[in-house]
Amino acid sequence: MTLVWLLQDGKPRRFNDIKRALGINPVSLSQRLNELEKAGVLDRKTFKQVPPRVEYWLTKKGKDLVPLMDQLGLWSNKHHGTPPVAA
Repeated sequence: MTLVWLLQDGKPRRFNDIKRALGINPVSLSQRLNELEKAGVLDRKTFKQVPPRVEYWLTKKGKDLVPLMDQLGLWSNKHHGTPPVAA
């Protein structure tokens, strides 16, 4: 969910940008990105350059998850007493 949330702005993100933003182990991140790509939630593009560059972004299927995540956040805030965060 955190990866989807990070990529929701529609801008392609590079691997190291995602790693820094989430503070995640590179091996774990690579596994999660591969799983989400196989599930059709995100796309990736590899650029043939040195050093190699790979960018990731949400697919239509991935973007469809964002409103559901918003609703889960509202539900959590309602049932756990945390005030909602303004978007």
